Amino acid sequence: MTQRVETAQFTFVRGDDGIVRLRFAPGVDLTLDLAKRCVAAGFPIFDNYPSPLLADFDNVRSMSREARGFFSKTPGPTAVALVAGSPIARVIGNMFIGLLGRTPCPARIFGTKEEAVEWLVKHGT
Repeated sequence: MTQRVETAQFTFVRGDDGIVRLRFAPGVDLTLDLAKRCVAAGFPIFDNYPSPLLADFDNVRSMSREARGFFSKTPGPTAVALVAGSPIARVIGNMFIGLLGRTPCPARIFGTKEEAVEWLVKHGT
């Protein structure tokens, strides 16, 4: 059964494969306030069934230090795969992965969704 949470800034979808996908709206600036709203919206999906997370950062224009810190301390995913195909998304993703290195779940950055899904199937389910 597919679960979905959608707002103007982001969409969470848990597919039948058990992977939760997070996609941000184009040009989003990921502030602490948005990070908190994102986590609050995602908790019902993760709380009921711990899952791997595929976060697509290609549309993220910027992420505040406070948002990165907040996300790094938030439980939920069993593994995190960030998709960052653009140069700016890669920079943001690498900073985010650096913070996640201190958490118990494995995390990695990928250039494509297909690579990310393949890794999540092996590491997060």
